[in-house]
Amino acid sequence: MKRTICIVSLLITLTGFSMQAFGQDLPKACGGSRVRYGISGVANSVFNWEVQGGSIQNNYNDSVDVLWNNVNGVQTIKVTEYTAFSCINSPSFGHVLVSSPKVSLGQDQAICQGQSTMLDPDTSFMIYHWNTGETTKSITASTSGLYSLSVTDINGCMGTDSMYLTVNQIPNVNLGRDTTLCGGKGLVLDAGIGGDRYTWSTGEITQTIQIGEGKQTIWVRVDNNGCLSSDTINIEPCLISTIPNAFTPNNDGDNDTWRIRYIEGRANVTVEIFDRWGRRVFQSKHGLPNGGWDGTFNGRNLPMDSYYYIINMNDGSDPLVGTVTIIR
Repeated sequence: MKRTICIVSLLITLTGFSMQAFGQDLPKACGGSRVRYGISGVANSVFNWEVQGGSIQNNYNDSVDVLWNNVNGVQTIKVTEYTAFSCINSPSFGHVLVSSPKVSLGQDQAICQGQSTMLDPDTSFMIYHWNTGETTKSITASTSGLYSLSVTDINGCMGTDSMYLTVNQIPNVNLGRDTTLCGGKGLVLDAGIGGDRYTWSTGEITQTIQIGEGKQTIWVRVDNNGCLSSDTINIEPCLISTIPNAFTPNNDGDNDTWRIRYIEGRANVTVEIFDRWGRRVFQSKHGLPNGGWDGTFNGRNLPMDSYYYIINMNDGSDPLVGTVTIIR
């Protein structure tokens, strides 16, 4: 019986580079790239290709296009030749260092207006290129938007990652100036729009609340996705407990003037009094005179009648209005 001896010389080539096929290193490749590899053998041979760490996209028998996975490390190409003379050559191997840079900017972030965050990948590379135009390893971000980074490693391979930064507005909260409530009047406090959660010192959780008179301190905290703002307002007690609705200016020493003690001589308190025809018969920017109003106009006694008054505290509270009657 005669034994056929097959001796086949194989050669793996890549873009003009060639080397002996058995256990040789091939040029480096990048994860995600497609590279063509070829082999030389006996005419009319059939080649069986096996690729570790990648997939064969096109098979031309003596060459293949390999799409490398996004892996890191040395991967193996194995080729077995089947000749037309029924000879099977020993498998030939090529080793490819596949590089797939892994860059991570982390999860999407949210910050508050006026704040900033550092975007810093957790691994070092040769080249950095941000979509903002910067080429440093890390950048400071303070505006809403998508931030992406492309890196290049020492093998010339690229990796990318991106994250979205949301900048939430800080709520604008203004409860107004401290004020005084009188005459059973209430006040609506509005914490403003732009919050997703409202917390009042009264226990309420709505955007607006209504309060009544009496000494009290009211505060509110507004939360917009973790961005907080607050304000406080002081409500002073109403010292004008009673506004007389009549007086008798007859010089008998009893109820001769219209007196509101809290505002006598008080600066910035405006008092206006009008007769039934709308004529202003009294005006003062310093409250009532000490001792009260005596029921005169231009030095002359006003007739018995009801007169309309407006008292403005000029502290943000509503004016006090009503009538006072002169009885003679």
